[in-house]
Amino acid sequence: NYAPGLATGVVAAGGTLGALIPPSIPFILFAILAEESVAKLLLAGIVPGVLTLLAYLFVVWLWVRFRPADAPLVEEADDGESNFRIYLGLWPTFLLLGIIIGGLFFGFFTGIQAAAVAVVTALVVGMIRRRMSWAALKSAMGDAALQSAVIFSIGIGAKLMITLVAVANLAGGISEWLDAAQIQPWAVIAAIVLILLVMGMFLDPTGIILLMVPITLPIVEDLGFHVIWYAVIFVKLIEIGLITPPIGLNAFVLKSVLPDTSDITLGTIFKGITVFIIIDLVVLGTLLFFPDLSLMIPDMM
Repeated sequence: NYAPGLATGVVAAGGTLGALIPPSIPFILFAILAEESVAKLLLAGIVPGVLTLLAYLFVVWLWVRFRPADAPLVEEADDGESNFRIYLGLWPTFLLLGIIIGGLFFGFFTGIQAAAVAVVTALVVGMIRRRMSWAALKSAMGDAALQSAVIFSIGIGAKLMITLVAVANLAGGISEWLDAAQIQPWAVIAAIVLILLVMGMFLDPTGIILLMVPITLPIVEDLGFHVIWYAVIFVKLIEIGLITPPIGLNAFVLKSVLPDTSDITLGTIFKGITVFIIIDLVVLGTLLFFPDLSLMIPDMM
């Protein structure tokens, strides 16, 4: 009996967190294009991702506090033992996260090695819990092969795009024009932010990364900004665009999976998302003006 706006807003906004918190395909693609460390980019997203999560939780808390009828309480018996069993059942998730994040942070693994160790660990855990059958393993390997082929194809296209941009000297020409026009660096960043925000409303993150990273990254580097900080801002922007009306793709995806009998409209979904967009912009501003939040963990490696 939760209010439709609250329920759909939480799902649509929460769906953007996966791009910031590792493992993140957008960060991997950005690393390929920028020829930066995959490990550093993945770890750079942890603090912004947790900050975004806390901001979302704050929005939900405020919403429920001022409109308690939108999230009615459910009377249930407080069974501490049952709750403990539920939390204990999450150990495989935390084990895999610990292997990936801990291994990258302490330098035990490269990005590829961390992925390989995590795969083997997941296989062993599945066998121990008797959830890994030959059919499940075959299905998992097929999905992995398909996704890997897609990522490699994107990588090939990305390298071609970089080469074409370099041959045409597009980024260099723009940098020279900016120098001649004496435009302030932060004004350039503000323009890039607006462009990416609008593009996020219409295109999927992969397309935006392939189109804009080869063009904007050299400009940002020439202006003296940190590449890892810019990667975090870039990913954060395209994810905000996915929930920004009028063409927030997450809202349309959410609408498409609702039952045909549901009376929840796109207007209801966008209304629920609005408060999350506002807090997202606050988080974005925080990340823009405090770069150390994005660089904190990579600098500790």
